[in-house]
Amino acid sequence: MIQAGGYNQNLEEKTGHAPIVNEANRGLKNVTGTIAMARTDAPHSATSEFFINLA
Repeated sequence: MIQAGGYNQNLEEKTGHAPIVNEANRGLKNVTGTIAMARTDAPHSATSEFFINLA
């Protein structure tokens, strides 16, 4: 997994955007090659970080 979107090129934390609604119940899976938003434990907390599934 590769995670990005939280820091700029100077390794300074980025400010996030407004949180998006969790869509985990849509039947999609985190399989190899997919991209998804990263969030905290709160279900509707994805703001800027994302990850790419490698395996």
